Amino acid sequence: MAEIVCRIRRLKSMAAIGVADRHNRRTHFTKSADPERRHLNQVPIGGASLVEDVKDKLATVDGALRSNAVLAVEMVLSAAASWFEADPSRAAAFLERAVQQLVDRYGDRLVRIDWHMDETAPHIHAFIVPTEVKPSGKVKLNAKGMLGGPRKMHELQDWAGELCQPLGLERGKKRPSVLPENDEVGAPQPRRRHKSPRQYMAEAEQMHEASRRMLAQAERERQTLDEERAAFEQELAALRLQQTELSDLMARVLHLNEGMATLDVWVGEELGATVAFADASPEDVDRVYAEVVQLLRTEPTWETALCGSCEP
Repeated sequence: MAEIVCRIRRLKSMAAIGVADRHNRRTHFTKSADPERRHLNQVPIGGASLVEDVKDKLATVDGALRSNAVLAVEMVLSAAASWFEADPSRAAAFLERAVQQLVDRYGDRLVRIDWHMDETAPHIHAFIVPTEVKPSGKVKLNAKGMLGGPRKMHELQDWAGELCQPLGLERGKKRPSVLPENDEVGAPQPRRRHKSPRQYMAEAEQMHEASRRMLAQAERERQTLDEERAAFEQELAALRLQQTELSDLMARVLHLNEGMATLDVWVGEELGATVAFADASPEDVDRVYAEVVQLLRTEPTWETALCGSCEP
C-alpha cells in the first residue's frame, strides 16, 4: 500500500512567505513544473496572495510579534506519483478529502490551500497561521503548541495516515523513539530527516546522470556485441561452406573407393586366380591395360570416378 506524504515547514518571515507564494503561484521559474499543465492548478482556499492572506490573519493577533515567531506553517500533503497514475480519479478524491480534513482540523487558522497538478506528483500546499486563544481571551501565536516536540509530530503523522486511509493510503513508518512501548527504553534512535527540494533535486540529477552514463555504457557494449555477433555469423557461414565442400569431397572419395574396389576385382579376374599381378608377363600387363582403357571409355561412371575429365 502506498504511503501518504506529510511534511511541514516553519515560516518565520514575510520574505520566506513571499518566496513560497511566488513558487506556488508560479510567478517565477519552477524547474519541476510543466507549463502546459499549469492551468490544472487550483486555490481551493485563499485570496490572490499568500502574503495578504497571512497578514490578514496576523492582524487578529494581540500585541507585538516576537522577532523569531513562526508566522505561518506550510504543510505539504501528497503521495507517490505512481499511486495517482494508477487511477486518474484519485487526484480529485485526494483533494476533496484533504481539504475537508484540513478545514475540520485547523478551522480559520487555515488561510490558504494551493493544489498543484503541474509537477510529477499532485500535491497540496496548506498554510496555517498558528494562532491560539489564551484563557484571557487574547489571541497569540503558538507554533510550539501546535507542532512542538516529537509527540506532536507523531500525532500529526497519525492524523495524516487516517486522512486518506479510505482512499488506500497509509501512514508512513513510525520513529521507534516516539512509540509508547519505547518510553522506558530511552535508547537513542536514528532520526529520519526530510530532504529539502534543492537537495532532493540535486541527488535526483546525480542519479539521472549516473543512469545516463550506465545507458551509454550499455549501448557501447551492445554495439560491441553486435559487431562480435556479425563476425561470428560470418565465420559460421564460412565453416558451413567448408562443411558442404568437405561433404562433397567425402562423397567423391567414397565413390572413387567403390570404383577402385570394382576395378581390383575385375583385374584379378582378368589375370586369373593363379597368376599374381607382380609375376605377370609384359604381354599380360599390356593386355589388361588395354582392356582397362577400353572399359573406362565405355563406362562413364568409372571414368569420372577414377580420373575425372581426363582422357585415358
